Amino acid sequence: MEELDAIALLKIGDLNGLEPLVDAYYLKAVRAADLILGNQPAAEDIVQSAFLHAAVKIHQLNGTNFKPWFMKIVVNDALKTLQLQKRTQPLEENRGEDADQIAVWLLDQSQPVETMVETAELRRQVWQALQQLTPNQRASVVMKYYLEMTEKEITQALSRPVSPYQRRRTGAASVPAPTRNA
Repeated sequence: MEELDAIALLKIGDLNGLEPLVDAYYLKAVRAADLILGNQPAAEDIVQSAFLHAAVKIHQLNGTNFKPWFMKIVVNDALKTLQLQKRTQPLEENRGEDADQIAVWLLDQSQPVETMVETAELRRQVWQALQQLTPNQRASVVMKYYLEMTEKEITQALSRPVSPYQRRRTGAASVPAPTRNA
């Protein structure tokens, strides 16, 4: 079933239209929310709620481009969750990623150890750089570079005029980029 058919089904109240949209956008939406939140279980919850929200509010979709409209819901929900967590979450939180990475390395024999170490180090540096950004800056970076949204879609998703987005992107670009050892 094509996206337009799925949207049409949802607009008449048929939830069968939700399945192809979930198949098409679930993984990308979870990854985007996880990049903003740094918490995969919370990201999965947000995306599941966002799909239900999208099904209820599908009549608000102007046009036929579901992806930017849906990703706007996901990003905004992730930002709201961060605001709520800010009040109760400790400053330092150990995610246990080192143990997870070691387990992956032990199981994955397809790549040389040096490549896996370099990849893990690069991921760590990118994650640290993302954590230095404000939640709105992080959302802008995720939408631009991970979700590949246009500047117009990003400014609409964040409900901001173009100039603040440009400033936010410029501010995000000022965070030192991770270096890769050759």
